[in-house]
Amino acid sequence: MERVTLLSTTSVSAEATSRPIIAPTAGPPLMLYPIGDGVVAERRYFC
Repeated sequence: MERVTLLSTTSVSAEATSRPIIAPTAGPPLMLYPIGDGVVAERRYFC
């Protein structure tokens, strides 16, 4: 995948512009859920 599209039931366009779509290696892991022609990215925190 060259680009990841952020899709969510909530409005994430404002947050996506201020925060990186792809979390850095030092950041929390990102789980990608492919739906249709897009991908939903949710941040999951593991203890």
